[in-house]
Amino acid sequence: MNYFISENVFAYNSGTEHAQARRVKLFAQLPGEPALYVTRDYNRFLDRDRRTLGLGRIKY
Repeated sequence: MNYFISENVFAYNSGTEHAQARRVKLFAQLPGEPALYVTRDYNRFLDRDRRTLGLGRIKY
């Protein structure tokens, strides 16, 4: 399993989150181990921002 860990997902604030989301999507397409975008901080707009970045479903 590949984990990409970040403080949060901010769809409108930073290129860092966009680059990390692209990296997760790239690794998820490779055969073998899945990839997950892991956030550390609470974000009440997590679902909205996740969809904006094109990330898959949320796992708790």
